[in-house]
Order: sequence, then C-alpha cells, then structure tokens
Amino acid sequence: MSLNAKVWKAFWPWLAGLSTPLLWVLAFPPVGFDELAYVYLVPLVLWAFTRPAGKAYGWITYGGAFLAWVILLSWLRHFTSHLDAPAWQRVGGAWLAFVSLSAFLALFFWAWARALRWMLAWSQDRPWYERLLAFAALAGFWVVLEWVRGWIFSGFPWLPLAASQWRNPLVLQILPVTGYYGLSFLLVFFNLAVAAYLRQMVLQLRQKLRWQQRISIEFYTALGLLALSIVQGFGQRNSARQEERLGDVAFVQPYIKPQQRWDESQDRKTLETMAHLTRLAGMLQPDLILWPEAPTPLFFKAQPTSDRWAAMLTQEVGAPILLGGMVAERRDTDDGPAYDSYNAVLLATPDAGVKTDFYYAKRHLVPFGEYTPFASLLPAVVPTGFQAGDHPAVLHVPLKTRSVAIGPLVCYEDVFPDLAREQVREGAEVLFVANNNSWYGQEGSGVQHASHAVLRAVETRRPVMRCGNGGWSGWIDEHGQIRHELRDVHGHGIYFEGVQNSIVTRDPRFQGYLTPFVRYGPWFVYVCMALTAVGAFFRLRKRAQNISIASVQLSQNRVIVRR
Repeated sequence: MSLNAKVWKAFWPWLAGLSTPLLWVLAFPPVGFDELAYVYLVPLVLWAFTRPAGKAYGWITYGGAFLAWVILLSWLRHFTSHLDAPAWQRVGGAWLAFVSLSAFLALFFWAWARALRWMLAWSQDRPWYERLLAFAALAGFWVVLEWVRGWIFSGFPWLPLAASQWRNPLVLQILPVTGYYGLSFLLVFFNLAVAAYLRQMVLQLRQKLRWQQRISIEFYTALGLLALSIVQGFGQRNSARQEERLGDVAFVQPYIKPQQRWDESQDRKTLETMAHLTRLAGMLQPDLILWPEAPTPLFFKAQPTSDRWAAMLTQEVGAPILLGGMVAERRDTDDGPAYDSYNAVLLATPDAGVKTDFYYAKRHLVPFGEYTPFASLLPAVVPTGFQAGDHPAVLHVPLKTRSVAIGPLVCYEDVFPDLAREQVREGAEVLFVANNNSWYGQEGSGVQHASHAVLRAVETRRPVMRCGNGGWSGWIDEHGQIRHELRDVHGHGIYFEGVQNSIVTRDPRFQGYLTPFVRYGPWFVYVCMALTAVGAFFRLRKRAQNISIASVQLSQNRVIVRR
C-alpha cells in the first residue's frame, strides 16, 4: 500500500465521522440549508462501504451524533437560568440535562449506523434487488427509531429528519398519507442511493465494468421516488386550490421574560402588559385574538377575580380571545379542599366571559418542567406541578360570520403527531398552538419548534395558528405554506413584544376530510418494521449460509489431513 493510500485510510474515518454531524447541523434550523438533508449521510455511508473496524466505527459514529445533538439542543442550557437557586445548581443542572439528553438521543443514530455497517457488508456486492431491499430496510429502520424516540421515556420526537424540509412544501405533500415518517424514509433512502452512485463511479475508474454493472439501480430508484413526490406535490398544491376566509386573527406576543413570570412582585406589571397588548389587538378589530401559553400568573376557575378580569378585557375589545392560562380545579378531600392545576387553553367571549366549564387541558406535560418523573427519588426542577389532561377537546369559537371548531395544543404538544390527529378526529377545523419558547433564550428553539407545526398542518390538512410568548408566531396553511410569521420592526427578529394580525383562510375541499394519516395513524411505521424484519432475515440467512459453507470446508480439510 502506498504512503498516500495509508494516509487516506487513516484520515477518512475522521473526515466521515465529522462531516456527517456538521452537515446534519447545517441542514436543520436555525441554519436551515435543507438541501443538505439529501446528502448529509453520504460521508458516513461511503465509510461504511469500506467495512471499517467495528470498535472505531462505533465510537466515531456515536461521538459525531452526540456532537450534533449538543449543538442543535444547546438552547436547553437556558432552561434553569430563571430559577431562584445557587448559580452552580442552575448552570450545572442545565448543562447536565441537555448533555444527558444529547447522549441519549445519540444512541438512536449509533444503532442505525451499526445496522448500516452490518447490512452493507452483505449487500454491496449482491444483485440489484437485494441491494434495494437492504436500502429499504435501512431507511425503514431509521423510521422505526424515530417512532420509538417519540414515545420512549415519555417521548422526545424533536427534529425528525423530515423537519429539515419545513420550508419546502413541495416534498411535504406525501405527509397526509404516510405522516412525516414517509419523508424521513425518502430522505434516508436518497442518501444511501447517492453514496452507492458515488461508489459505483469509483469502481468504474478502477475496474473495467460491463455496461449493466455501471448502472446504479438504487440511485435511479431514489430519483424516481423523489420525482414522484415532487410531481405529486405540484398536483396537490395547484389543482383547483381554493381559499375560504375564516377570519382576521390578532396574535398577541408579550415576550414576558421567565424571571418576570416567576417573580410575584412583577405580577401587576405582567397583567398590565397583557391588558395593554390585548387592547392594541382590539383596535385592529379582529375576529379573534390569540394569547400564548399561560402569559399571566392568574389561575382561572378557582379564582373568580381572574375570571372577571379576563371577562372585562374581552368585553372591552369586543372580540373572543383564546386564552392560554392556568386552571385550578377544586376537589374536596378528608383534609379539606385541594386543587388540581392544568396548563390550559380557554375561550373567553364578550357575551359569556371566560368559559371555565369546558377547556382544553394540556395532555403531554414536560418532564422535569411541569412534573417530576419518579418524584419520590428526584428533586423538582421548577416549583410547579401540573396535572395532565386526559382527552382531546375542541373549542367552538364564534367569529363574525360563523363558528369555527379550533383544536388547541399547548407548548411542545405540536411535536407529537398523534395529539394533532386526535384533535382533528374530534372535529377540529383549525389547530391552535399556544407556546412559550422564551424559556430557552433567543436561539434556535423557536424556529426548530415551529418546523414541527408545518408537519402537523400537512399531515392533517388543517391550518395551524401558533402564538408564542417569545419565539415563532404566525400561521401555516394545509399545504405547509407559511402564510404569516410575526417579525419585529426590522423584519427579521422573532423574539419581541408586539401585536400583529393576519387573515386566516382555509381550503374548503378539506372541510370534514380526514387524511389517511389521521384515519389510520402511523401505518407506514408498521410497513417500515416489516421492511426491517425482511432485510434482517435475508442478512441472517446469508450469514447462516456462509457459516454452513465454512463448516463444510473445514470438514473437508479435516478429511484430507486424516488421509
């Protein structure tokens, strides 16, 4: 082996191990070069084609994935900065939390990378149909891992590969059928196919291949799938597209800092800010006003003064308000009255005030934020304990021309596709997300979070309105097109205090329509499970055949020796 070849062999693992996580970070928001999602796995796959040593391969792939997640989730380090605790506890706890989470998430990529090396060792020199099966099995395994990440340990399906395409509506139009899982599958398959094509080009330079060996079936299959997705996207977005006006909606974004939110001495200032911004919204004469997630310290229902304050404000502006707020439900116990707290969305109207008899209670609480898992063993991170809602709830909001059924989601519930599905099955015509990304500083959490709402809009074929205390506020249509996003006076910042309004429309073709994904849920995940199982079966069968052949050869050698 020449000196150049030795240097390249030693250098290539580190190049592949570092370039893949770098491209990974660049493909996702806040950077958002979404085209890189089609090639970011290519360096790793090319390295896996060389059958690298297992130990080095495992450590480098895990380390690269860990580095990528640390960068993407670096905003989590701000989560405890607002707490009244010693600095070492606030800083140390935040870093421990997000580094531990990154280490956990990296395990899923490591598992896929191990499967990649294992499958390519068998398939790279096999017939074209077996290579296609191997690639489909690997793409399917990726989807299965994303699905598992969405529910294990309460679930954290943050930034699936499909979310990288949140500003590319053309390729999102398969989501009503497959959910975001179908797009993740397509992107992984395309990455594998590009790597196979590049490998084929290198082999052509080194060897004299017959013409049929020069054709990369995997690459042309991937191109065909991508072309079909784009053509279908053109058809879905442009065929007889219609728009029906739902109403003029005002978004109230107060940008109340976390420190102020937990400081009782600032309660009056907080209420004044919300009242002032709501009155400004009322001057726009909207059909509906949206509040973010729990912007005030008020507890509705258990505190009549809170209900009266919100009712008077609603009457003053003359428009219904979807209130993000906290609700306290009283229950009698042997020791006296007790209260269950809920992070909720309520409807307030000028005629009826705050409707505390029916509201939406957040169903998926934030671990260590709204509740403490294993509370008897672990300390609480924030001094708040909420109860989880146990059912979907649609709020019927009276607008000027008609009543609209709105399905609320709170905080990061829009990253869970099943919660949006259940709201739509309950009758929601529009989805509304009340959230608060100001806990995490002015970094990437806002746009990363918003990317999931685009996926939910397309999966359900329902417009999605988002109103945040700080972060990304605006609305997305049924095709994944961002129709309005709140920006500051300079036109680029999303972390600011202000009010803006927008005409929200919908496509009447989807009124009452339930997409296949809404009807049948993650059926595509089960297909991916089957593809993974079939690929693993063929891989294990080939290994068994090799072991059998080796045993026969060993037996024959023993016979020759005895003779």
